[in-house]
Amino acid sequence: MTVEKHTKNEACMPRLEKHNKPMMACGHVQNSTQDGKPFCCICIETEISETPDLSGRIARCPDCGNEEISGMNLPFFDHSPKAEKDRYYCGCKGWG
Repeated sequence: MTVEKHTKNEACMPRLEKHNKPMMACGHVQNSTQDGKPFCCICIETEISETPDLSGRIARCPDCGNEEISGMNLPFFDHSPKAEKDRYYCGCKGWG
């Protein structure tokens, strides 16, 4: 499986070498906290789920189509087990 790296925003992409944030029941990796507990501010989700097996999966940025190997360290990673590919945001439209 070959996946091309998106180099345009790679320097500013907030990637973590190791993640320590749990997968939420909505499919997103924890991206916030609420009252000190893991929280998804995208889906307003508080339930934690098991870490999925991402072996062989690809994540695509819906804004530009850039693809990366799926991983919980990708920004705004969204595991979509029923879809062909997961989703994440590569930074193509900026970070703030």
